[in-house]
Amino acid sequence: ASYDLSNIIAVAAINNDDLLASFSNYGAIRVDLGAPGELIRSTHTRDGETPTYLWLSGTSMAAPHVTGVVALLISLNPHWGWQTVKDRVLQTARPVPALAGITVTGGVVNAYGAINDCNQNGIPDPQDISGGTSADCNQNHLPDECDIASGRSADCDSDGIPEECETLRGCCLAEVYCELRTEACCELDVGIFKPSCKQCLDCNCPVLGPQP
Repeated sequence: ASYDLSNIIAVAAINNDDLLASFSNYGAIRVDLGAPGELIRSTHTRDGETPTYLWLSGTSMAAPHVTGVVALLISLNPHWGWQTVKDRVLQTARPVPALAGITVTGGVVNAYGAINDCNQNGIPDPQDISGGTSADCNQNHLPDECDIASGRSADCDSDGIPEECETLRGCCLAEVYCELRTEACCELDVGIFKPSCKQCLDCNCPVLGPQP
């Protein structure tokens, strides 16, 4: 863990209470993050003995958890270089008070966060939403911008709000006279917003919010 090499991820061991294991290395500059390393069920073999499973402890138990997350990221993003992979692992670590100030990230490896960061801002999707960085208007647990980028939701008027949510915030808006009409225009144009749709003036929207 003390080698001054940029392509190393140095791992501390934690227990099941998110506390630093008594035997673990740590360091605010050289140890990047923590991972489970105390009483880990693992395969075990010795010469002349039948292979079995044992409860083992050590940073040698913690490091494979991080290796597994690295492997997952590379399998999903084979074009990524090592720096991008390392950055994602460190940026999405789950903060843990016991590691604050004694590791680079102050957190524990977070496979879910590393894999599920659809807008690639270094914040796991659930934290993006709960922290208010991203909206989740349709409550599908994905940031709205990811719904739009992936094609799961249309955004005909390019306002960053999925079309299925437009009526939830008030149907009639100043910049688009009638979202229901906008939606209809989009459907006619295979999901591509027509500027002419903004001229729909005969808006018969239900009263869900302030009207222009």
